[in-house]
Amino acid sequence: MSRKELGTRLSMSRGFRALDRVGRFRRDRRGSAYVEFAIAGPLFLLLACMVIENGLFLFAQATLDNGTRDGARLIQLGRAANQATFFNQVCADVGKLIPCGSLQYRVQSSDVGFSAMSAMVTTDAGGNMQSQGYSPGASGDFVLVQVGYKRNYVIPSIGRIVSANDTALIVSSYAFQNEPY
Repeated sequence: MSRKELGTRLSMSRGFRALDRVGRFRRDRRGSAYVEFAIAGPLFLLLACMVIENGLFLFAQATLDNGTRDGARLIQLGRAANQATFFNQVCADVGKLIPCGSLQYRVQSSDVGFSAMSAMVTTDAGGNMQSQGYSPGASGDFVLVQVGYKRNYVIPSIGRIVSANDTALIVSSYAFQNEPY
């Protein structure tokens, strides 16, 4: 065998060795689970966090609905002539889940019907209810009660995705006609 043939054979075997290494690397499955988790893991964790956050929102909404309904019932029966009675009832019902200092409310009344009232809740730049007040009306009046709770997100990264100020205003509304009292 000549030197030329020997050199060709050696260079071909080096090339085959390099190709063989690439082929072995592609067939090797060790560590593939780590790579797959690195790709899918953050998305799964974000989805799980969003489910937890949504559950907390729904729980806060249900609690706020119960408090609003009970406070509105006092107004409907004529037992909440002042806003302190109404607020204390709502605050007692929302319990320890919602801090009383975070509650905002608006009570509107009209003697001609619900069409004379606005059910739209507008917020300022900070996410607070713009129009607030307490007007329970008289016997037979139509009343709209709206109670709001400005809630911070438990998981701040989700808050940055969903809202501009990392908070959400949860509002519960209750409309009724006052009982004759």
